[in-house]
Amino acid sequence: WITAGAGWDQAALEAPNTRGSVQLAALPETYQPVLALALSPDGNRLAIGRGNRLFVHDLQATNFTVLLATNAAIDALRSVAWSPDGQRLAVGAKDGTLRIWDLPTQRLARTLVGQAEGQAQWVNDAVWLPGGRIAAAGNDLTVRLWDAEAGRSLAVFHGHTGSVTSIAASPDGRRLFTGAGDGTLRAWDLEALDPRRWTWPLEGSA
Repeated sequence: WITAGAGWDQAALEAPNTRGSVQLAALPETYQPVLALALSPDGNRLAIGRGNRLFVHDLQATNFTVLLATNAAIDALRSVAWSPDGQRLAVGAKDGTLRIWDLPTQRLARTLVGQAEGQAQWVNDAVWLPGGRIAAAGNDLTVRLWDAEAGRSLAVFHGHTGSVTSIAASPDGRRLFTGAGDGTLRAWDLEALDPRRWTWPLEGSA
């Protein structure tokens, strides 16, 4: 088409977009992959992300009784992480959300959305820091710290050039480790964080 000498149609480029917004439909019933699972800190419950549904099973009960079964996101769930006290689940999904579920009430407590240049990013993995107030999530190329109780973003770390696929926190909460599709592992020094301003002096350290 180009080599045939097609002209540049500037008027078509500048024409208003009349296509409307894109609405995500429900996942097909046949698409129910298990992309995430996690044991509770006491080892008595298992959380499973199957398609866009979240299940929590009681491993001490006969036949592993289902304690919770709910639609947890619009798109497929990519990660589930228990809070240290076992009372909440951080659930990351392909729709770019990190949802905080309160297990005693079985209610959605928070929906946290990380964005980059106006576009929601996949949440491939998430982890709680010791204390159970702050959660870290891999939002595509970035790593974001969330105050899960206040529902606000505390910091965003840049450095990976491939999607962040895995996150781990040191037991003392001083370091965060992230792995990505760019083949790198990065260690983030959380002690460099000023708790009064929640800002970082550097983007990150390899």
